[in-house]
Amino acid sequence: MKTQVTKMLMVLLFLSTLCPYSCRQPAFDLEAVKQYIGEANKRYGERTKGIPAFFAAAYTRDAWVMPAGVPKITGMDNIIAYFKAPGDAVPYSVTVRAEEVFGHEDNVIETGVYELTDAGGKCFEKGKFVVIWRKEDGLWKIHREIWTSDLTG
Repeated sequence: MKTQVTKMLMVLLFLSTLCPYSCRQPAFDLEAVKQYIGEANKRYGERTKGIPAFFAAAYTRDAWVMPAGVPKITGMDNIIAYFKAPGDAVPYSVTVRAEEVFGHEDNVIETGVYELTDAGGKCFEKGKFVVIWRKEDGLWKIHREIWTSDLTG
């Protein structure tokens, strides 16, 4: 009996040494995340159409949007309503460019600049932003978003 217990313990010890190699998650790849964010930034203007599927794919379930001059906006329905309103009033395009992306496997921080142009291509708003990206359901999504205008008045 003692021999069987010893053998069993040896097998369990051996198997436990394999787990760190076989149970490892893929290494965090910041360059791949930067590329993902770059592609997401190209689609950023789609949010002005107020398409619920866009927001569900782009924002975490508990996301906050923090525009200047108003309280933080929480809840998917409120976020959709906030972005849909200006898009319904005036057709415009949004250009977003990341300047810095850094972080780790749980959260990634993006800082950058944005520009809004009217249908004729004239810039009517530009500024800077900070976004905290968080992985949800295996995808990087916007968790917190804040921006401020470079224009006065």
